[in-house]
Amino acid sequence: MTVLPELRDCEQHGLESSSDRHRLEAFFSQSPDGFFFMMLDRPMHWDDSVDKEAALDYVFDHQRVTRVNAAMLAQYNASEADFLGLTPKDFFAHDLETGRQLWREMFDRGRLRVETLQRRLDGTSMWIEGDYSCLYDSEGNSIGHFGIQRDISSRKQEEEELREMNAALSHTVEGISKLDASGRYQRVDQAYANTIGYRPEDTIGMEWQRTVHPDDLDKLTAAYQEMLSAGKVKVEAKGIRKDGSTFYKQLTMVATYDKQQQLTGHYCFMKDISESARIEAEREEIAAALRESEENFRILATHAPVGIFQTDPAGDCVFVNRKWMELTGLSFARAMGRGWTEALYAEDRERVFEEWYEAVREDRAFFLEYRFETPQGEVNWVVGSAVAIRNGDGVVTGYFGTVTDINAAKQNEIAHRQVEEDLRRSEQKFRAIFNSTFQFIGLLTPEGIVVEVNQAALRVVAAERADAIGKPFWETPWWTHFPQLQERLKQAIADAANGESVRFESEHIWADGSTAFVDFSLKPVLDEVGNVVMLIPEGRDISDRKQALMALQESEERLQALIDNAGSVIYIKNPQGQYILINRQYETLFHLERENVKGKTDRDIFPEYIADAFRANDLKVLAAGIPIESEEIAPQDDGLHTFLTIKFPLLDASGVPSAVCGISTDITERKKAEVELQQQKQDLARSNDELQQFAYVASHDLQEPLRMVTSYLELLERRYKGQLDPKADRFIAYAVDGATRMQILINDLLGYSRVGSRGQSFGRVDCAAILKNVLRNLQVAISENNAIVTHDPLPEVNADATQLTQLFQNLIGNAIKFRGEDPPRIQIGVNRSNGKWLFSVCDNGIGIESQYISRIFVIFQRLHSRADYPGTGMGLAICKKIVERHGGKLWVESLPGEGSTFYFTLSDAGAIPS
Repeated sequence: MTVLPELRDCEQHGLESSSDRHRLEAFFSQSPDGFFFMMLDRPMHWDDSVDKEAALDYVFDHQRVTRVNAAMLAQYNASEADFLGLTPKDFFAHDLETGRQLWREMFDRGRLRVETLQRRLDGTSMWIEGDYSCLYDSEGNSIGHFGIQRDISSRKQEEEELREMNAALSHTVEGISKLDASGRYQRVDQAYANTIGYRPEDTIGMEWQRTVHPDDLDKLTAAYQEMLSAGKVKVEAKGIRKDGSTFYKQLTMVATYDKQQQLTGHYCFMKDISESARIEAEREEIAAALRESEENFRILATHAPVGIFQTDPAGDCVFVNRKWMELTGLSFARAMGRGWTEALYAEDRERVFEEWYEAVREDRAFFLEYRFETPQGEVNWVVGSAVAIRNGDGVVTGYFGTVTDINAAKQNEIAHRQVEEDLRRSEQKFRAIFNSTFQFIGLLTPEGIVVEVNQAALRVVAAERADAIGKPFWETPWWTHFPQLQERLKQAIADAANGESVRFESEHIWADGSTAFVDFSLKPVLDEVGNVVMLIPEGRDISDRKQALMALQESEERLQALIDNAGSVIYIKNPQGQYILINRQYETLFHLERENVKGKTDRDIFPEYIADAFRANDLKVLAAGIPIESEEIAPQDDGLHTFLTIKFPLLDASGVPSAVCGISTDITERKKAEVELQQQKQDLARSNDELQQFAYVASHDLQEPLRMVTSYLELLERRYKGQLDPKADRFIAYAVDGATRMQILINDLLGYSRVGSRGQSFGRVDCAAILKNVLRNLQVAISENNAIVTHDPLPEVNADATQLTQLFQNLIGNAIKFRGEDPPRIQIGVNRSNGKWLFSVCDNGIGIESQYISRIFVIFQRLHSRADYPGTGMGLAICKKIVERHGGKLWVESLPGEGSTFYFTLSDAGAIPS
């Protein structure tokens, strides 16, 4: 399952071209393994600072399957419609505790490989082998995970059947016979008869010598005599069946006597030990092979590029090899016992201990990437693995493991991870080390004959050891697909046999039909006098790296196409200020070609004072490590232009700024527009001030002549009323009324102008106290109209107390004035909204037609005649200006016949009083 990095890169970088999309879809549809994406509905931070149990609760409810291939659907006997949208809770409804544990391990490690028992959607169970990797956004937050899994139920069933078969073979098959004093069979049970190949009735009267192999006849005769003297004897010998075939048997013979102690015969208890004898013979062969393996191990250990260690059952170190000491900087003596823990990097120590003890507790192999730190401060990345060593009773007697230097791999370079099996004392040790590596490794004779090969190599071609051992390497399943590659391998073996180290990349076809690229090397092993005695072939699957490089190249091409089509100038410089990349807009604006810009600095392109300003901004970004926005100037054909530039650092793997990226947009025209707009604002403010001053002066200066006109009209009315004709009286009354109304209009206009020019300073004002004063001022109107005024608890605000009193008084007075048939009901409410107080004055009055709502806040605008409702039409205009002076808004919502609600906002100055 090595496809994960490629798929993850594709998902994260996106697929721009149809060929990319076609390849991914073809891969999903044709793969025999199940693939799926489960994504969160929002990014999730996961480390020790978060409540992981609460995070898991969220994940199990909100992480859902967003993509799945046909193989995955087949595993669960489900359709795509049934499968998409499933959550972890759906998959582990039968065992949520196990599901949460697996998810937690995956988020803690970033990747999880596990075999688990799961249930299909129809309720049936299956065993799956899964490889799951977390997906992250650019800030390191988890956004979901990607999974690859296959159904291993058949394999599990075969393993169970194999265990049952082994258990059956371990049971003994006993047979019993009774012989007379002359050594002839009197009675034989079925098991005994089956073993010697006769029917029970055919053995009656037959001499026992007929069932003994001639080679062991003397041995059995001697044993028979020993039984006569001792009464009982146990012996192992070869037997012969009726068909002439040979078998091995263990006989226990017990003599029988009558009351006079005369021999009457004996019982013979037989156990077929043919399998034990065969095993003993094989044991001899294995011993010879073991001696050969020990020699192979000695050779590998001498040249092993990996660290090897051994601990006792408690984890105390008892052995390390030279490579381990090189990686850690510790001596052999210092590493013993618990001393090996000193080599662990401080930040990794707890993680290593946790994984080690968990592997011991779960009785599984230990495997982890972590860091060593030498006493000199050098940090080395390694991948460590260890397996348990057991005695004949299955009891763990210790642990053997390896540590492989992966520093180069961490730097995206080719890293050789050679993991050798511990063959120093036994074949088990050799296998534990030799097969624990994911790298392909083996042993060849100088002629190229395969002596040994590890499981990683066998696995990819679905081969057994017998398919390779003793054969020419070029005729094994790894090399037979390409004749030219076979010839190249033969030449490489010949060169290595002459003492040369050979290395090349090779293309192979694995058992699943996939094409793989391998970094292959062949190294000679020399004896003490310099003769080549062994060849070590090694291979590392670099398909992922190849595919990643191709994906990276495609990504870079897409990135260049993207920035070339951007309307802004985009460029990247290294810390020394040299250009690494520019886009087409840069070339167009500055009449330069990118080939002539790369490697140059701003001083090579722009005037010195401009280049120095650019460089100063670059250094600020590198020092701060965060994006910085600034305005910069640069020359254009029509003079200097202003650019709005955002510069941000590009960080390397260690988080250190390795380059500066800049995005610059020409804002010259916008700057000109801003200057013009600022001038217009100043002109408008000056005009408003002059207009307000004019309104104040005009209304003030009209007071005196209007007062004189009004006085003389009133005098004329008092002196001559009733002395002239009725028409003259009516005309005088009209004149007095008109003068009085003009006086009111002028006063209202004067009040309107004073809202902005004669207002008091703002302070902390208690709205409840203001409302109390307003209700006192309106007491007569409230009583006459039987009005009821209620209010919510009112807050304190920043306001002009006098104007706030006028605001409430105008709004409540209007609610009383424009009443309906029922007595007025007025409710003053308040709520918090967007950091401000939202007030409402709601009444049950006559309401307002929708087409007139926009007019009621304009000065001198009236909706009714003075005969119906007296007034000048200035009240709501003054209210609007008061609210706007306080930084708020005033509006109304109304339905005719149902009443009106006036809303206005004011700034906060404290909480609602209790």
